Amino acid sequence: MSDTQLNALVCQVQSLSAQIQTESSERSIANETLASRVAASEAAIAAMNLQSIAEAGNAAGEKILLERRLTEIERRLGIA
Repeated sequence: MSDTQLNALVCQVQSLSAQIQTESSERSIANETLASRVAASEAAIAAMNLQSIAEAGNAAGEKILLERRLTEIERRLGIA
């Protein structure tokens, strides 16, 4: 393999490596964004559930149970 061919191959590998790094970074950002959206959605759903129970006048025990679930969801998502 000539020096020219070798240099061309090195350039190609470097270009592919840069492309992989860029795509990996973009994927990481997308994953973080999606995780944040999921966390916000789950928290909103839990809050709506609590509000519905409070408005419907259900027993205090059910409200406590939902508050515990919300706390558990927040703990798992690291937002508590």
